[in-house]
Amino acid sequence: MVVQRFKTCPRCSNGCMISYLEEAGRIITIKGATCPKGEKFIYETVAPPDSLVDADVYVKNGMVSMAKVRSAKPVPGPMVEQFEKALKKAEIEAPIEFGQVVIENFMDSGIDIVARASVKKYVQ
Repeated sequence: MVVQRFKTCPRCSNGCMISYLEEAGRIITIKGATCPKGEKFIYETVAPPDSLVDADVYVKNGMVSMAKVRSAKPVPGPMVEQFEKALKKAEIEAPIEFGQVVIENFMDSGIDIVARASVKKYVQ
């Protein structure tokens, strides 16, 4: 669904009232910016750029209780926050090797989660 939204740009003294059309977290059009800073402001605040997601996840049966992980490829901007929240609840099983895919197709996104550190299995 296409939604029209408004924001006042704080980037310069003009204080432009910018209107934009947004659909599913993507910007369709921007109007009302009197300088390039206004458009840049909207793109940076409304549709964050795609980025790699780093997190610490719980490790089951490991020598440590947490392991650093990262998305194997950039996550679409509107999904970054969802990825971060879901990874906080994720749990992986030791042993883990650096670079190993620890979660395949995370959140049905087609993006794998890989280990950024090795974790040995706890042995009693």
